[in-house]
Amino acid sequence: MKQTTSFLALLLFVFFGVKAQTNDIYFTSFPSISPDAKTVVFCYEGDVWKTDLATKIATRLTAMTGNESRPRISPDGK
Repeated sequence: MKQTTSFLALLLFVFFGVKAQTNDIYFTSFPSISPDAKTVVFCYEGDVWKTDLATKIATRLTAMTGNESRPRISPDGK
């Protein structure tokens, strides 16, 4: 009985551990940070995204056909 309980606990740990990892975003590229260090723009799946570092909410800036890459924030932050 103890082996069954241990196996079930291990199985649940692996299932929920893998499930939690699938929500992570991988393969973001070309990050560029704003001069005030409050915003990051980056590429993900061919589009440009902006993230407010305080709230950690990402917003897609482009949604066109093709691949956008290497976004940059100008030195004055605009």
